[in-house]
Amino acid sequence: MSDSGFKTFYAKVHERADEILQYLWDPIGVGHFPEARDEYSSYVPQVVRLLLEEKNHPELVRYLHEIEAVHMGLSQTEASLAHTQKIAETLVAHYRWLRTREPSQSTD
Repeated sequence: MSDSGFKTFYAKVHERADEILQYLWDPIGVGHFPEARDEYSSYVPQVVRLLLEEKNHPELVRYLHEIEAVHMGLSQTEASLAHTQKIAETLVAHYRWLRTREPSQSTD
């Protein structure tokens, strides 16, 4: 993939991950407030990195749970773990779908 192709792909993955974190993950329930649109933006680059490195599902779950527990001070419950697992699955599924939409991985 060319450098410009990678930048375009990265931008698509970044945008999709940002939307998933904001509107689906949303552990503190602010996704519907326009003024909180960037609430989870600082976590997106690491999520994208994990996706681009094709890290496995448990690594994404671990990262998101760390944010919830350590950075946000949220209690960890079976329900929150199930939700976080679903979000990790969603992130991976969207990443894989975006990969199939990209032109050949060959370099220029």
